Amino acid sequence: MKTNHAPFGVPALLAMSALLGLLAFWVSLGDLGRPFPGFLLIRDPSGTQWYIAQDTPSWWPGLRTGELLYADRVLAIDGHPLVPGLNYMALYAQAYARGAREITLRVARDGHVFDARAPIVLYTPAMLLDLTLPTVLVRLCVWLLAVLVYIANPAAPLNRAVSALGALIVVVIGTFFSGVNFDATGWPNRLMDVGWLAATSFLGLSIWQATMWFTAAPSERPAWRVLRAGQIVLLAGGVIALSPYLIAKVLWWTAGWSPMVGTLETIDFAMLNVCVFGAGFFALLRIAWTAWRATSPRRRRQSQILMIGFAFSLPPMIFQVNANITQAGAWFLSGPFDLRYLYLALPLALAFAVLRYQMLRSVHPLLLVVLALMGSGLVADVAQWALRVSGNIPPDADPGVSAVLIIIVITLGVGAVSVLLPRWAAWFFNWEGQRYMAVQQFLNRVMPRAEPATLPSEIAAALVAELQVEKAALWLLDAQGMLRLAAIARHTQAEAAEPPALLQPPAGALTVMPGVVMFLDHQRAPAWLAPLGQAGFVVVALLAAQGEALGLMGLGLRWDEETFHRRDVEIVALIALQVSLFLLNARRIEALREVPRRISEAQERERLRIAQELHDTVQQFLGRLPFHLELSRRDIRANPAAAEARLERCIADVEQAARVARQIRSNLAPTQLVNSLAGPLADLAERFRARAGAHVSVEIAPAVDDLLDVEARHALFRVAQQALDNVEAHAGASAVRVLAQPADHGVQLIIADNGRGFAPEDQARAVSEGHFGLPSMRARVESFGGRLTIDSAPGQGTRVVAWLPAPRP
Repeated sequence: MKTNHAPFGVPALLAMSALLGLLAFWVSLGDLGRPFPGFLLIRDPSGTQWYIAQDTPSWWPGLRTGELLYADRVLAIDGHPLVPGLNYMALYAQAYARGAREITLRVARDGHVFDARAPIVLYTPAMLLDLTLPTVLVRLCVWLLAVLVYIANPAAPLNRAVSALGALIVVVIGTFFSGVNFDATGWPNRLMDVGWLAATSFLGLSIWQATMWFTAAPSERPAWRVLRAGQIVLLAGGVIALSPYLIAKVLWWTAGWSPMVGTLETIDFAMLNVCVFGAGFFALLRIAWTAWRATSPRRRRQSQILMIGFAFSLPPMIFQVNANITQAGAWFLSGPFDLRYLYLALPLALAFAVLRYQMLRSVHPLLLVVLALMGSGLVADVAQWALRVSGNIPPDADPGVSAVLIIIVITLGVGAVSVLLPRWAAWFFNWEGQRYMAVQQFLNRVMPRAEPATLPSEIAAALVAELQVEKAALWLLDAQGMLRLAAIARHTQAEAAEPPALLQPPAGALTVMPGVVMFLDHQRAPAWLAPLGQAGFVVVALLAAQGEALGLMGLGLRWDEETFHRRDVEIVALIALQVSLFLLNARRIEALREVPRRISEAQERERLRIAQELHDTVQQFLGRLPFHLELSRRDIRANPAAAEARLERCIADVEQAARVARQIRSNLAPTQLVNSLAGPLADLAERFRARAGAHVSVEIAPAVDDLLDVEARHALFRVAQQALDNVEAHAGASAVRVLAQPADHGVQLIIADNGRGFAPEDQARAVSEGHFGLPSMRARVESFGGRLTIDSAPGQGTRVVAWLPAPRP
């Protein structure tokens, strides 16, 4: 399915998400040294209720005293009722400035309202690291994975959709809670507020699009209609959800808070939940169905990989939902463990499913960084728990200890990963990949199949089986210069697109065509190959051997991956070479099988020619000789003079018949060749001149006879005879040159004419039509260890050069 895209859309989105992430961290840095009660506050969309945020670590001072719990609703701070727009951070600062180290909170819990006291402490760098580092690591890993997926294949719709989804997730999780003041009014906070809302509004649409490209094949038109309809609905829902929020923010920032602002925000958040969670739930069902029932093994395998990632991400999801419902504690904690790092399993599985086989030779550094960050965070979390259980970290220790520990482990982890992981990850990403072993398996499968008639079908089936592609096809070059479909094989019959049965390459296109062409947007394929790309072929390889183009080999997508990668060019080129050799060998076997038939036909034609020649000469003479002899016998007494004249005529006819018989015998087996090549060649040229009326130049070096034995002379004589016959029959030449001379420790024979000439495709067509002259000449010369070259072009004559080595003494 075609799609149009802006070339800088996804890069711009990735850059924007990175800038907003940096801005969020910069805002968090501004909170350092500010007084606060050791916990974070968050309000609901309506602006009427405030809660202790579940992002607050349980060991922070505000919760460690035991007076406050996650389920508490804060009504007032230091006697000031909480309302939207209240700068509660200023209340902490005022209390801290007058020397107070505690602040009174009005709290509602289980229907009871009471006063509780919380310590006023300064926001320390250790707290900053403890609060932001896990989230920053998660954001950074998701962003790096999005960048990695995009740069792997910027032209692929799936890669773009997944990268855009990653960028939006980075914005959503990075800007929702930046800093300790949830409703700060500075321009950075407002910018992040709008950025979060915009990203969340279109997050459902992005999930839908990524799901659409991940699970649906272009041929699945019903699925595409449903998915397209959902795309339109989610786009409209995102725009509708964004509008009331922007209106609410404008009203709040210009006229202050009002119930209408709360209503608009409540409506917006409800719509966002419907769009995002609805799209997410549909994506989960769709991917689960694809993992179970998809007809394409590739999409089924990719979906299974993603479901594994979802299973690893399920624990933090369950704890978050439970925490949101019960307000029982920090959503990211399960006992002593921080589960936020497990969220990375889902984007990592998604990236892996998209990038499979695109890292055969080496692992991209970005992937190494992601795996190092994720693994180090998990290891640090387990190490922190172990230290606390062992008593080496007291329960009331500085909360920044865990953050510092994470940084130390990450530093060590990156170093270890840079040494150990490339080899492991290269093996992992190639666990079912395209290895050079596939070439050997392909050869083992095809080599026993030597039958020329079925060889193309056997090759196509072997390509599908050993390269694990969805389809493979062969087009062979015919005598007219057309590429005709010879065979096609498919992994499944679900693919509806049919390959073109005929391709017409422009003149000379095959001579300049690269060995392997990949159909990528950033690599222009020749226009005449466009029908192959439209039929679903992603790689096309030229089939050629010994300087001769034989055809094309087309490969579809691998059934368990998205596309070929550039490193596959070597493997495809190697297999294309093997296919070319198989086809060339099959063609020669077929030609050899034709030799007996063609020899028989040539012998029959020669018999007919000799019979006709005998009929026109000797037989006609012998047929009338008895008649003349009978007349001579009658006239011998009555008319002796007439009888004598008639007998003299018979004697002349007998002598002429004898000469004709000797000439026929000489043509069949010149006896002069026993001693010399020069004489028979000169006689051959003279007879050609008499028949064709062309000017013939003959140059024969005397040393030729001394360099060749009888068999070699006979071979050269037959080559010259065939070449002159071809000139007479096809060239229409007015001048012919016959040259025999010593050359390169052998003898060189040249037959050159100024006739009409021919193109290589004319020669191929003549062979396909049963004319065996030139191939027989070449076979005769090569049987003596020689070589034959033919240079010709339309309108430029023909030059036949035969060389035979001199026999060794």
